Parts: sequence; C-alpha cells; structure tokens
Amino acid sequence: MPTDKTGSRFHRAPDLRDYRAVIFDVDGTLIDSMYVWEEINREYLAGFGVDCPEGLAREMENITFRAAADYFIDHFHIPDPPDKIIADWVEMARIRYAECLSLKPGAAEILFWLKNTKIPAAIASANNRRLIDSMLEARGFADAVSAVVSCDDVGVNKPAPDVYLEAARRLGVEPRDCLVFEDVLPGIRSGLSAGMTVCAVEDRYSAPTREEKAALAHYYITDFRECQPLKVL
Repeated sequence: MPTDKTGSRFHRAPDLRDYRAVIFDVDGTLIDSMYVWEEINREYLAGFGVDCPEGLAREMENITFRAAADYFIDHFHIPDPPDKIIADWVEMARIRYAECLSLKPGAAEILFWLKNTKIPAAIASANNRRLIDSMLEARGFADAVSAVVSCDDVGVNKPAPDVYLEAARRLGVEPRDCLVFEDVLPGIRSGLSAGMTVCAVEDRYSAPTREEKAALAHYYITDFRECQPLKVL
C-alpha cells in the first residue's frame, strides 16, 4: 500500500472526490461506542446472576444480534428467546446511542460534506437498525445517509462482503466505486472482499491491531478531516 515520505503506513488519507459513494461502519468508526457493549454485557448477565467473562465484547464484535443472542442462550443458558434478548439489549443501548456516545473526530464534517456535495453515503454495520437510526436522528444526520444495512438484513456477519455489497446495491453504485471506512479487521476484510477501497479508522478499542489494520487497508486515518478536500490537519 502507499506510504508517506517518512515510510509510515499511518496517516494516509483518501480523496473523497475519487469515489461515487462512501459507506461507513458505525461502532468504532462513526461513534466511540465499542466500550458500551462491555458495559451492557456485564449489566445484562448480572441480571441472570452470571459473571461476564473477559473479552466477551471482542468475541461478539461484527456478528449479528441474532447470532449473539443464540450465543448467550448456548453459553450462558439465558432462558429468554432470542427476540426478547435482542429487545432487552436494544433498550439498554438506546439512550446511550441517542444521547451519550461521542462522534469520532471529523465524523460530523464528513457527513455534512457528503450531503452537501450529493455524494451518497450508506451505513453497513453489524449493529441493530433501531440503534443506528436513533443515533443518526439524534445527531441530525438521518438525511445525510441514503441507505442503512445491518448484517441482520443480509443474514451473514463480516468479514463476508454481503453487507457492503447490499449497501452498494441500494445506492446504485458499483462496488469498485465505493470507499469504505472501518475500524476493525473483520470489517476491513469485509470491505476488501466486496472489491471496495477501504480506509481504516483509528480506535482505542482496536489499538492492539493497529499495525495489521494499516497493512491491510488502503488508507489509515485518525480523524475524518484528514481526508481531502476536508483536510484541515
């Protein structure tokens, strides 16, 4: 992949004008939210008298809510059906997503720029559609995103390319003309498998895999404002 004049793979940013559409992951990409699921897992399991094992949130990343609910039933013997488990999780997370979580640096700027320049944007996430919609609506970005696709919609998790391919289909854009922003390795691999250009996004949760992310993706940013023509850093 390209390097800057220092030879570093970091801080390489794409030019948004080179693409016909931009597709974003949500958790760890547009919002700083990965830690929230550690809290929710602990609170939820405590309600059943179960201690939350170390690393559970990481094990659950990028899988559908349905698959996660099945996992909880199988591994922790939760007596509720999957739909009830999912509904409880969504309710526990709803306020956090609507009001408490911070946007990643430059996220507002890139969404507004895409809206104003009429370059279509989409969401492709393993998260629940209700939580994604509440996050966008609470921050005034609902009309900046033309399509929202959950892994539950396509029935398969990242790193399979399906969620990104469906997002491109809904936008009416060929995968090769799409730019993807992702924060974790399964998501980066998903975008690459879809035949898209992928920009890795810095996130504290995935910091241990920073080198691997940078080597795998086409670009790597710590702030969306590093992208041209937003560049102000």
